[in-house]
Amino acid sequence: MEDGETPRSMLSRACATAKGGWFVLAAMVLMTTQPFLTASTRTESGGYDYVVMGVTLLAECSKLLISSVMYACLPASQRTHTQVMMRDIMQFAVPALVYAANNNVLFVIMSYTSSTSFQILSAFKTVFTGLLFRVVLKRSLSGVQYASIILLASGAAVAHLPGPGDAAECGSGDASGEPPSSNTAWIGDLLTIMSCVLSAFAGIYSELLLKKDGGRHSLHLQNIMLYSWGVVFNSVAIAIRDHKTISANGFFHGFAPLVWLLVANNAFNGLAISAVLKFADNIVRVFAHAAAMLLTMMLEAVFTSSTAATATANLLVSIVVVGTATVLYAQSGVPRPIRQATDLVEMIGDSRACRTSV
Repeated sequence: MEDGETPRSMLSRACATAKGGWFVLAAMVLMTTQPFLTASTRTESGGYDYVVMGVTLLAECSKLLISSVMYACLPASQRTHTQVMMRDIMQFAVPALVYAANNNVLFVIMSYTSSTSFQILSAFKTVFTGLLFRVVLKRSLSGVQYASIILLASGAAVAHLPGPGDAAECGSGDASGEPPSSNTAWIGDLLTIMSCVLSAFAGIYSELLLKKDGGRHSLHLQNIMLYSWGVVFNSVAIAIRDHKTISANGFFHGFAPLVWLLVANNAFNGLAISAVLKFADNIVRVFAHAAAMLLTMMLEAVFTSSTAATATANLLVSIVVVGTATVLYAQSGVPRPIRQATDLVEMIGDSRACRTSV
């Protein structure tokens, strides 16, 4: 028991931790199934019969609908939409815009860099999340926790290092399969780092908003505000990028049952991650993502015969490193706030956000 902590507060914190654990497990499972579902919807040429951004838009619409239904089912005493101000609604536009921009940047990245470089550099997302967790949320991380975050990023990168005979697997992720030019590869690497920063910032900012006001608003109401902006921004993006294809073939062209299953998977994954940010934190999210990545590679090694998936030495080392990082981080306890206010917290109107207990 911590100083000044009552048995009731301990029970409340334990219940919140247990609830967060279920959401972490759900997010990890859904993140694991996502690449398999995505791969199963590809054509033989490696493309897609459907509008890819349409899946993202429909997932945002689904999350908005589910959140609205869940909020409507809450008791009247827990529905606080009458207390929401325009400032609160506008704040959720920031992470929604960053997420939408990042989704579009990924298409550009894969035309400049190899898939292996992209996966290895994506491990920096973990490091940037840890830095922003410390700088923005003002959470005190111990030396062991810093080391565990570096270990986690290293373990994630090791899993994607090419082994003997993998040269053919290291081409560009675009449809042509041609490796990117060495003269332009640096553009893809730079954009990948930018994508990592954007993703980390959006996650940290979302956590800040979800935990502000001491949890006065329900997660469902906050999700409604976030996903409403997600629908708006993704609608604009798809209208700009795919309006010709949609005009010629229709919006739902190519939406086979597996595509709809992918939409559902992405929708529930987004809801689970929101719950993780609400009841746990971003560091837990990146650990869950790393675990899902390794689980995906293990399943690929078992059920497929791809050269990349059979690089068992890298995979085993990565599992050991990520597992060690997870244990080290967990043993250090929950990071505590070191200071009440930051400029960003003051900007969104509630400096008490960083004092919210997990």
